[in-house]
Amino acid sequence: MDQAVVRLVKRGIIPPIIIVGVWSTDARGTEYSPWHGAPDYARFLIEELMPKVDREFRTRTGPASTAVMGSSMGGLLSFYLVTHHPEVFGACGCISTHFPLSEAVAADYFRLRSRETPDTTPYVIGDIRSGLRVPRSARYWFDYGSLGLDSGYVPTHRAVRTWLLGQGLVEGRDFVVRRYEGATHTEASWRARLGDALTFLFAPGPP
Repeated sequence: MDQAVVRLVKRGIIPPIIIVGVWSTDARGTEYSPWHGAPDYARFLIEELMPKVDREFRTRTGPASTAVMGSSMGGLLSFYLVTHHPEVFGACGCISTHFPLSEAVAADYFRLRSRETPDTTPYVIGDIRSGLRVPRSARYWFDYGSLGLDSGYVPTHRAVRTWLLGQGLVEGRDFVVRRYEGATHTEASWRARLGDALTFLFAPGPP
C-alpha cells in the first residue's frame, strides 16, 4: 500500500494521504463481518482509533476526506462502514469482496451454526431485498479476479451493481465494479491493481 501511494503521489495522480493500517486478530472473519462483529469493530475505529490518529497527525476529518479499504472480508467491512456510517467514511475500496458470505458459509468457516439447515442466500442479497439504502455522496470501488475463489464472485457483484444503479448512483463516477482477468484471491494479485482503486478514491475530480 505504501509503495503504491508513493508512486501515485510522485506522478501527481493523487495528493499525499495518511494510511492507517489496523492490526487484525485470529477472529478477523467474524470481526469484519457486517452480520456479526462489524458493529463492534466500527465502534472501535470511530470512538477509539480515529480520535487518537486525529490527535497525533495533521488529518483532514470528515467523510469527504476519509476512506476505508480492505480485501476479502476486509472488503465486506469497508462496504459496511461506508454504508452504515456515512457520517464518518465517505468512500471505500473493496478488493475481492467476499459477498458470497451467507449463514451457510459462516457455519462452515466460522463455526457459527444458528440452525440445522443454514440459509445459503448471501447476506448482502438478503439486505438488498430488505430495502438496504445507499447513503448520499457515498463512493464505492469493487473489484475481483477471474481465478480461484474470486471466480465465484460474479453473481453477487452483479447484484450489488444492479442495486447501486437502482439507487441512482452513476457507474464510473459514484462506483466501480471491475473484474481483473487472470487475477486471483492473493496479496500479489491485490498489490498489482491497488493503483486503480487508489486513483478512484483519491484522485481530484474535475474542477
